[in-house]
Amino acid sequence: MDWRLDSGLATLFALADGTASLYLSTGGGVIGGAAHLAVREAARRFLLTLEQLLPEMSPDPSGEKPPPGMTDLRALTADGRYVARVATELLGRRPHPMAAAFHAGQAVIAELRRVAEASQPPG
Repeated sequence: MDWRLDSGLATLFALADGTASLYLSTGGGVIGGAAHLAVREAARRFLLTLEQLLPEMSPDPSGEKPPPGMTDLRALTADGRYVARVATELLGRRPHPMAAAFHAGQAVIAELRRVAEASQPPG
């Protein structure tokens, strides 16, 4: 899942084995989430949700990043790459067909942040 933020691009990456990472174009992010059960489970739910929505997605030959105000939900399958490009504001509204995948992705990010915060030394 790639989406434009005011400060750049954020990319959520997840694999079927529960690997999940968050990358920020401004630098930083969270990697190594697969070592934590809650992250693995959230990543799997995200991918299962995205898999159910594959019929709503289009082929993604270029992998071009989304423009401002847009979010790309992407899938790499044995049949190729797919994408659904949606205005980010629409994804916050549950009636949008891709909203379930967006919210499942946000749940992965929440778990990654919990892991990152828990690993910070007390300040």
